[in-house]
Parts: sequence; C-alpha cells; structure tokens
Amino acid sequence: MAKKSKLEFEEALGELENIVKALENRDLHLKDALVAFERGMELSDVCSSKLQEAESKLKVYKESHFEELDSLTSEP
Repeated sequence: MAKKSKLEFEEALGELENIVKALENRDLHLKDALVAFERGMELSDVCSSKLQEAESKLKVYKESHFEELDSLTSEP
C-alpha cells in the first residue's frame, strides 16, 4: 500500500504543473529534467491517490444519504 503523503492535493497539483511547464519549455538540462520527471511521477501518484480517497468518501456519503431518502420515502 502506498504511504500517505503529507502534501495536500492542491500543493501537489501546483508543483506538478510547474514541473510540466519547465519540461515543456525545455528550461532544464537533461539530468535536471530526469529528476523533475521522477518528481512529477511521484506527484502524479499523490494526486491520483487523493482523488481516489475523495471519490471513495463521496461514494459512501452519497450511498448513506440515498439510503436515508429511500427509508423516508418508503415509510407510510
């Protein structure tokens, strides 16, 4: 299991966007570009994990509230 990151989603995404811009602009030497790419992959994993966590929480929330609504509407 992947370890939890202390980075917030917005922080990871912002850093990832900066890395992408630097790579697209070819502002980095090859060695630095490789390091940046590796960091970008780590940040991508963090973002993906945070999004999956949020999706799971929303799914649970949605299901619990639909169950409540069903029980309210099915009672005479």
